[in-house]
Parts: sequence; C-alpha cells; structure tokens
Amino acid sequence: MKITIKEIAKLANVSMTTVSNVMNNRTNKVSQETIDKINNIIKEYNYTPNMNAKALVNSSSKLIGLLFYTEQEIYNFNDPFAGQLLEGIETISRKENYFVLIQTINSVDDIGVIRNNWQFSGFIGVGFKQQTMLEAMEIIQEPITFIDTYYDEIKLKEFKDKENLYFVRSDDKKIAHDLVSHLVDRGHRDIAFLTYRVNLKEHGVIQERLAGYRDGLVAHDLGFDSKLVFYNDQLDQVIENINHYSAIIVTADLLAIQLISQLKEQGFSVPDDCSVISFDNIQFSELISPKLTTMNLFQNVKGEVALGQIMVPIKGTPKENIQQTIIMDGELEVRESVKQM
Repeated sequence: MKITIKEIAKLANVSMTTVSNVMNNRTNKVSQETIDKINNIIKEYNYTPNMNAKALVNSSSKLIGLLFYTEQEIYNFNDPFAGQLLEGIETISRKENYFVLIQTINSVDDIGVIRNNWQFSGFIGVGFKQQTMLEAMEIIQEPITFIDTYYDEIKLKEFKDKENLYFVRSDDKKIAHDLVSHLVDRGHRDIAFLTYRVNLKEHGVIQERLAGYRDGLVAHDLGFDSKLVFYNDQLDQVIENINHYSAIIVTADLLAIQLISQLKEQGFSVPDDCSVISFDNIQFSELISPKLTTMNLFQNVKGEVALGQIMVPIKGTPKENIQQTIIMDGELEVRESVKQM
C-alpha cells in the first residue's frame, strides 16, 4: 500500500515537519521515541520518497545522471566495461545515499530533454568525444565528470581548472607502451596491433593506445609498420598475415577473445603460433583458454573516482584536495597467452 508523508504523520501523531526532519536526519529536537516510531512506520509501509518532487521543493536533488553517449541506437551494455563502471558508481552512490539515473543519449539534445524532466545534482559522461563534450558543456550547468574523454589541451586551455568540470581516464598511451615493453622483454620483435575503427584525427582512447604502441616500438628500436595495424573488420587479414608477427596487442579483451576464437577455428595455437595481449581485464579474460594476459584498468575504481569527484562540489566541501583530471595507471595480469621466444 502506497503511503504519504501526511499519512505517516497521522499514524505517528506528529506533524509533517517532524516526519520530514526525521527523514532528513534533522533530529536534534526530536525524541528518540518519536524517531523510532516514524522509522518503524516507514519500514512497515516500505515508504520511498519521491526524490524529484523533493528536489523541486528544496531546490536540490539526490539524483546523478549517468549518460552513456553512443552513435548507435542504444549503448552496448553487454560490454563488461559498462558493468564494471556501474559497480564502482553504485558503491559510492549507496554510501552517499544518492540515486543514479542511467540514460543512453545519441545527441546532446537528449541531455536537454532529461534535464527538463528531472532535477540533477550532477552528471557522469561516458563515451563522449571532444566535440560532443563541448556541446554538452553548453547545456549542463551541474558538476560533471567525463570518463575516458580526451580533448586538445592546447586549443582548449580554458578548460584547465574550469569550475565543476572533471575528468578521469586511464593513462592509455603509457599503458600501450608498457604492453610493447612486456612483449619485447619476452623476445618479441615483430608486434602487430588490432583495434576498433576510429577517426585517427580525433582525440580518444584508441588514438592514445595506437600512439603508445608506436612510441613503444620506437623506444625499443623497432620499426613501426602500418601494415601491422589491423581493425576489427579485418580479422581475416590478421590471420592471413600471422607469419609477419609473433605477437599482437589488442585494444579490448572482447576483441582479443574474438580473435583467439577465430585463430583456434583456423587451426592456430595461442600462444605457440601467436601471442595475444590486451586491455581491460574483464571477467571472461581468465575464463577462456588460454587465459588472457591483459592490462587491468580498474574500471570499477574509475567509476568510484568519477562519482567521488563531483560529490565534492555537490556537497559543498573544500575543493583544494580534488584534482580536475585524474589519470590512472594499469596493472598487468600475466597469464597464459604470451610466450617467451
């Protein structure tokens, strides 16, 4: 049975103001007996406050908008990356007693629509490129953290220390360089690279990883060969050219697992015929055979950090100890898919 604050007040024989004070932990003038009575009624009737209505009254809210940007019809929530982020965000939102509204958006116009229907304390943006981030910033006034969004720091100098704007991302360029070093340390000299197709003129995760791969080769006196850079729609070419490299770096575990599956179907052995190393450390990476050597990017921690960043301005706490951009390193999980040459 749905119950209202008015009815709770009547059952407890107190005013609606007293009920509201108890629900908002303003109990310095309320007896413990009354507090217990009100909380027991709330528990008995499973009362849940209307947070949006409450926000309209108090000019505040307990709602965080989690925006997954995609150019597809809907974001691929089957990707374990999304689940790991949600795990971290949920950890902090529960601790802070905030609610999270998840929304797939295809254009920044969608942001305006949801802001007209809900009142938010802050936002977290996932999958935003530089241009969509800039467009979003024209609409969003609340504190926001962008996860894994890169931008041109020279052209956009005004973003440095911009009020209520935060970023958290992996150190993708360094991490890719580290993967090259790991392979070189194990005797590999011919190293390929497999990734998803992106616009290489834009700033983004894939572009940074490709740059790190290139820099890693140069640092180890290995030549960069563009013919050894493959894309997700070229898996047949990856297999056809397998004699031209001994190891391949893949920009995501899901794509690496797909590659390993196809290699095995074609009669090749990993790592005997080809070593495979990847990014993400999703749960499935240690369930396949061979178990995948991959870089743990701590996506759940990234979610925790992202929400923690915007909670600083939301709660009005001092900002001296909060970084605008937090760059996270990875940790290599060495398993079975890379062999010693």
